[in-house]
Amino acid sequence: MAIAATLFEAPSLDRREAERRLIHQDSTMRDLAKGAPHTVLVHNLSAEGLQLETPLDLALGTDVSVGLPGVGMRTLRVVRRDGNLYGCRFAKPVSPALLSQAFVASSVVEAPFARLSTSPFPEPSVRKWHPAIRLVLLLGGASALWALILRLIHF
Repeated sequence: MAIAATLFEAPSLDRREAERRLIHQDSTMRDLAKGAPHTVLVHNLSAEGLQLETPLDLALGTDVSVGLPGVGMRTLRVVRRDGNLYGCRFAKPVSPALLSQAFVASSVVEAPFARLSTSPFPEPSVRKWHPAIRLVLLLGGASALWALILRLIHF
């Protein structure tokens, strides 16, 4: 006995479709409503979003801005929460070219910066005394110290 059936693929509980890259690096997040910066740990990153960890209490639907080294600040919305782990979706997906630069580029800028022709704090002009005066002061000071030492010894 044969039964006709149609098979449907069950929807996955993990609705994330984009390939994720493991990151595990610190970044800076700002709650767009409050604007205060917070350090967060970015666990993974994809073209559609990222997973971050923070002890902050972020409500689902909260818009945040996260700095991606090598790419810049990006706006995201909190769409998933599991304890201190948050799944965030980019407001605009990140292109594969930009995604490949994220968390790879150094935050140190090396460039041939121009040198100032004049110092902002110029050296004060100091006039040296004539060598004869310096010699008299040196010998006079040394003689006075030896006289003091000898007087303390014989006192």
